[in-house]
Amino acid sequence: MSRPTLVLLVPGSERERFLSDIRALGLVERPDPFFDLLELGGNTYGFALSGRVIEDFEPEELEEVARVASDPYAVLVEYENAEAAKVLLGMLIRDRTGVVDTNYGELIEFSEFVRRMEGEPEWDWRT
Repeated sequence: MSRPTLVLLVPGSERERFLSDIRALGLVERPDPFFDLLELGGNTYGFALSGRVIEDFEPEELEEVARVASDPYAVLVEYENAEAAKVLLGMLIRDRTGVVDTNYGELIEFSEFVRRMEGEPEWDWRT
């Protein structure tokens, strides 16, 4: 069964710090061809840190992202449900520059995503 995914896009200049912060949460690198594993607070997440997911973006989307995150670096995140994603994103994107690609047709700046998570507790970008 496939799980929902989203993409976190950060400025290329922040790539190493962002990846380091993800690994510091307890990321376990696996021989799985695609996802490294993170177990956090009873939830399981998959991460693809290679950056190759950027190849799936349309040029217009990359232009929009580049307004916020120049030379964007993309991290693919697999999550169980919206609540689990909010827990993780609350740790990873707060006070950072970047864009969330919800994979449901929206590109949302990190600050706006955090604002909506906190201001609208029932918000689910997948609906």
